[in-house]
Order: sequence, then structure tokens, then C-alpha cells
Amino acid sequence: GLSPPSPQFTPGEPTRARIGGAAVERLCFASLGVDVDARIGEALALCRPYRPVDRAPVKAVSVGRAERVKICKRAEEQQRPLPQGWLFDGHGYVDMLGARSPRRPDEDDLVKEWVDGVNRRREREESIARVLLGAGSGAVSPSN
Repeated sequence: GLSPPSPQFTPGEPTRARIGGAAVERLCFASLGVDVDARIGEALALCRPYRPVDRAPVKAVSVGRAERVKICKRAEEQQRPLPQGWLFDGHGYVDMLGARSPRRPDEDDLVKEWVDGVNRRREREESIARVLLGAGSGAVSPSN
């Protein structure tokens, strides 16, 4: 395994980079040995936030009422327009024919967008965890 700090590793300053719109922490170090790839793999394995778990995708029907309210609230905060023909009168939603609803008329669409985003993020996290798991075993690939 990776030994505690020793002269073999020279700590560097953490750097902050923006990758895909997200801030990423990087730590640069140098090894004074011949087995640099294995040492980097060990260091990456120690930094891994979790092992891949292959979580089942989230489904819209499993989103609870409290989460649905948060999703709709976020849409209001972002000033997402209501579907054509609908307006909010201060007490509820009303369509042009006078039908009323206490729920936002596009709630199901908003929840589907949210579920798709959660599933994409989970898929990306699992993919990164698998790459890091492979790196932790010493199988560092330059294409990753």
C-alpha cells in the first residue's frame, strides 16, 4: 500500500481547475522511484469517494411528493414559463377554459427532466468510479 508521507513523495500544492463547468481539486506530486504508475494508482485509489455500486436508475413514479414540490419550486425560482394557456392566479393554476389545479400543470415533465439528470449524473459517477477502481489496481491507461 501507499506509505505515510516520506521523502519518497514530494507534496505539491493543490490546484483548482474547471472541468465541464465543475470545480475539480488536483494534487500534484512526484515519486522518486521507478514504479510511478503503481504509486499514482495507489494514491488515486485512496482518494476515490466510493466504489461503483451499479445503482438502479431512478424512476419518475418513485419521486415522492416532497421532492416533487422542491422540483416545482426550483422551476418557479428559475422563472420557467408555464405551458401555453396556463397561468398562476396567486392561489392555483388556471387554464384558459377555467379549469383549476393546485399542482403545476407541467409537473410531470419537470420531474422527468429531473429524473433524467439524476440518472445521467449517477451514470457519470459510476463510470468515473470504475475508471478509478481500474487505476487503483495499477492499470493506469493514458486514454482515461
